[in-house]
Amino acid sequence: MKKNIIIYVISIFFIYLIFTNQKLIITAVLNSSILFISRVLPYFLPMFIISKILINYNLPYYISKIFKNNIYVYILIISFISGCPNNVILIKDLLNKNIINISEANKYIKCTFFQNPLFLYAMISKLFNSKIAIIILLVQLLSNIILYMIKPIKNNIVNKSLSINIADLLVNTINDSINILLYIYITIVIFNIFIALLPKFLLYFTGIFEITSGLNFLINVTNNLTKMLLTIIYISFGGLAIHIQIKSVLKDTNISYTNFLLSRFYQLFIQVVLLELAILRYSSLFWK
Repeated sequence: MKKNIIIYVISIFFIYLIFTNQKLIITAVLNSSILFISRVLPYFLPMFIISKILINYNLPYYISKIFKNNIYVYILIISFISGCPNNVILIKDLLNKNIINISEANKYIKCTFFQNPLFLYAMISKLFNSKIAIIILLVQLLSNIILYMIKPIKNNIVNKSLSINIADLLVNTINDSINILLYIYITIVIFNIFIALLPKFLLYFTGIFEITSGLNFLINVTNNLTKMLLTIIYISFGGLAIHIQIKSVLKDTNISYTNFLLSRFYQLFIQVVLLELAILRYSSLFWK
């Protein structure tokens, strides 16, 4: 009963905030829509479709043969190019087609987490410069590889999957993308409304809720050390909006969300260490 009362009070409080901050809410929704159209849709949709096509025509099988039945190389490359949540959708598709097993899926979800490289490069170049953006992209890549190498999967034979014709594949893929894109859009709107209602002293932590808003806010931060630390935290964690999207993708599978969540903290530690080494090597580049 006490728990219910707390929920009622919080709900009433948010209703009050919504009705007393209409202009702020409208601005947040409009900004979220622009963000979705300009930052998410152009990157997510093409890679979503291409990934489905490549699996259908057995590229994972052929790539794995080049690397002695190691399919991680294929998952790593596609994940790096497309970012999250495409990496989790890819792992789920490979599991559903019996190309990988559940144990492998639970391993790969730990070590294939990337922000879209084009988006990340553009954002970090604004915060620092293009060279630092490239270093952070490389740190992201290396941290995932290190997470995999801590306990690599014994290579298993990768079998070909049954292919369907391109027309049916495109119809199925477009239908799937509509549901996923709508979910992504709604989560972005909800979290940006929440961020818009936050008091000013909490704005430093907006990236914990939604990474794009967090990185955008860091443009106004003058302390380079604070800006760098928060950038790495936001990139490694991904934001609660992405975590909600991941839980949605995984809800009909036995893939563990807990594995995904814990690995974000492992990856943060590795990225901080790698970045510290980069700063020691190229200190003039970071602090000039």
